[in-house]
Amino acid sequence: MLRFLIRRLGNGALTLAALVTLTFFVMRLAPGGPFSRSRHMSEEMLAMIEARYNSDQPLIVQFGQYVSGLMRLDFGPSMRFRGYSVGDMLATVLPCSLTVGVWATLLATSIGIALGVAGAMRRNGFTDYAAGLVGVTGIAIPILVIAPLMQVQFALRLDWLPVGSWNDGWRSLVLPVLALSLPNIAYISRLTRTGRIETLRENHIGTARSKGIGARAVV
Repeated sequence: MLRFLIRRLGNGALTLAALVTLTFFVMRLAPGGPFSRSRHMSEEMLAMIEARYNSDQPLIVQFGQYVSGLMRLDFGPSMRFRGYSVGDMLATVLPCSLTVGVWATLLATSIGIALGVAGAMRRNGFTDYAAGLVGVTGIAIPILVIAPLMQVQFALRLDWLPVGSWNDGWRSLVLPVLALSLPNIAYISRLTRTGRIETLRENHIGTARSKGIGARAVV
């Protein structure tokens, strides 16, 4: 188990290193730059800014400085918002994203497993068809469509929930959590249903039932 864990962590580290390297060189080799949009900037001013952000250094030197900063969790200054670093911006928005992500994961897991189990135990019934409808809807309609529709209906028309605010407690979490969890509910329910049906056909399930173990314990 330990060897497997070390191998998977090593593969993940190599993948992350390759992704960082590819992203850095693709962004640096693309035409233009973060300051090329400033049309009224003189050549001297542009040279001073590039020296400030080490953009005038050779590419390999810039890559070494970039990797060194990543190792220290220093992502450098923001090129768009003056006076802010990337780390400051991440520290501001990361708690909100983690809160929404954790609640969406918990909701999707609990509802998805419940729908999958219900559909597997009542195949070709109303519960199975209802769970399948939820699954197809969640998979077919992307989040970029679901979220605006929910905002229009529940926030703008019915005025039940806030939109674009983080100061209303749990009410601010409802819409983003639901929008993020719906596609995952669909996937988890379909996977759970398929896996449960296959498992119920296994020999050890028949043996357990023949020995008098009840349906609830088997499920």
